[in-house]
Amino acid sequence: MASDKDREMLLLRRALSDKCSSPFSILSTTVLDLTGQITRQGDYYLAYGGSADVWKGTWLKDTKVAIKVIRVNNDFENGHEIMNKRLRKEVLVWHALEHQNILPLLGITYDFGRDRPMGMVCPWLDNGNLDSYLEKRGATLSIPDRFKILCDVAAGLLYLHSRNVVHGDLTGSNILLDGKGKALLADFGLSNIVVEACGPSYVTSSIGGSVRWAAPEHFRISEGNRVSTVTTHGDIYSYGSVMLQARIDRKTTLFSPGQGCRSAAYTSLRRPSPAPAGTSG
Repeated sequence: MASDKDREMLLLRRALSDKCSSPFSILSTTVLDLTGQITRQGDYYLAYGGSADVWKGTWLKDTKVAIKVIRVNNDFENGHEIMNKRLRKEVLVWHALEHQNILPLLGITYDFGRDRPMGMVCPWLDNGNLDSYLEKRGATLSIPDRFKILCDVAAGLLYLHSRNVVHGDLTGSNILLDGKGKALLADFGLSNIVVEACGPSYVTSSIGGSVRWAAPEHFRISEGNRVSTVTTHGDIYSYGSVMLQARIDRKTTLFSPGQGCRSAAYTSLRRPSPAPAGTSG
């Protein structure tokens, strides 16, 4: 009789070798402009994260969709212009991806938010993200079910890396679950865009939301206020944190939740500015 470990390894191999496409797959190679075609549910966004607002709507009469609109720092010059320009490139990459553990992009819209920002339209998943899923079902979620989620995340991440795509912000809030408990990765490739459009201050203002998952070097700000480039190595570090989260049934506590510790985390990674010429240290 196969042991639990053998069954887990078999499950992992199946997940990593599964080439099935997403059930939401769209055959068109052109990103659809759905402006004017989505009926919003509610006058305000339904959820929000460190850098984006999420609206809920209906497309084609009965298809529930989520519309993600990235917020732009109004104090940052040309933020909306930079954001939309970069997003146009990224949505083309996203739209070309097709895997059962990758949240598909259905199209874009300019109907949500002020100043007509580009909104990314995706299927609405009722089970929400991994954070809320574990909070709701943590007491009844079995070890095999948790391992299946981790296999799904690993399979999605492997696919992204095979297509030379770095996620850059793998956290419990960016792992969504469908009605059958299957995990899909979302929000990959957006972290650097947000930094470009909002400025390096975005890193320090939002560090509390992802510091538990991100590799420490991700928050290093070098000379010239340049933020470290995301890498596949950083994704693997974040995956390890997701493993801890799924196994212990709560957000990982790699760092103290106190603001003081978070401040120390990014302050220690910032290089001190060089002293002005002609001054002594």
